Amino acid sequence: IGAEDSDYEISVSNKDCAGTSCARSLTVRAKGHSIKLLSGGAVQINDEDHFEMPWIHDDIVLERVSSEFTKIVLYNQIIVLFDGQDRITIKVPADLESGTRGVCGVFDDQEDNDFTTPEGDVETSPIDFAQSWQIGTCSEDAPTQITKDQCAIFADRADEAKALCGVFLNEDFQKCHAEVNIERVYQSCLSAYCRTANQESVCTLLSAYAMECAQSGIILESWRENADICQVSCPAGQVWQECGSACRQSCGTFGQTKQECKDMCVSGCQCPEGYVFNYSNQCVPVEQCQCLFNGKFYKAESSRIFDCNVCECHKGSWFCSENNCEESAECGQNQLYSMCMD
Repeated sequence: IGAEDSDYEISVSNKDCAGTSCARSLTVRAKGHSIKLLSGGAVQINDEDHFEMPWIHDDIVLERVSSEFTKIVLYNQIIVLFDGQDRITIKVPADLESGTRGVCGVFDDQEDNDFTTPEGDVETSPIDFAQSWQIGTCSEDAPTQITKDQCAIFADRADEAKALCGVFLNEDFQKCHAEVNIERVYQSCLSAYCRTANQESVCTLLSAYAMECAQSGIILESWRENADICQVSCPAGQVWQECGSACRQSCGTFGQTKQECKDMCVSGCQCPEGYVFNYSNQCVPVEQCQCLFNGKFYKAESSRIFDCNVCECHKGSWFCSENNCEESAECGQNQLYSMCMD
């Protein structure tokens, strides 16, 4: 996905070997920066490994919002969520309508032009359309036709696929069937398991459906209790959320960004209410968040002098007095003028 004027670009590699394994990666390019999210949660920024979260530059915010999801918010309020495996969510604000192109289609409420190619043609074949947006050369042969019934090809897996995917039809999920199309995702589940024989593919689809339900206002709190293949546990001090907040989950986002945060549901392990992740990825009370200035950390409640004002650290943010200061650049011998004092 990208803009017609190439202000930003979001691309996916289905086989990126730069991480701990050869798996899917997602790259966002904007304002001269390249942010790559690798399998397993690793991050590269401008081709260098990056470990400190959040990363905030040029109105771009990168933050780990749960154990499962990393979030990128661009300067134009496009939100990207990636779980480091298969789930990718891209949310585009309404004021960018008709301004996007790519495999996600044209954002203009028209279905007949979603298969628009980079050249502006409209394809009828999904395969030809997808290949028109291919970046570089794929190492594997591209498909020439769509094979719809994977369970007919791998018939020996069909019964197990029905048993595993049957979770979609149980009582836990029935309350959401009217809100989020169940037939589409159920058939996708059957196809995915018959093709791969991988139970993780089933769990990925179950998790994605549950999160889509949560974003529609229907939170399926207990579905994992009846899905043995999708059991989860959290590190000490964290709690599992089916619909956790994607906003202000770290000390850094409290103190370093003033962007309005548009909330959305994310699943995963998060800090309990009133706690956020510090710069060491540990849960701390918001009141204990450190503040950052010129690459240096300051403890909560500490203060520093900036010009003639006193700034104090509260909840990861600096709060300063508003004195009118007289500027003077005259310094004595062997002295250097500074607007900031510690």
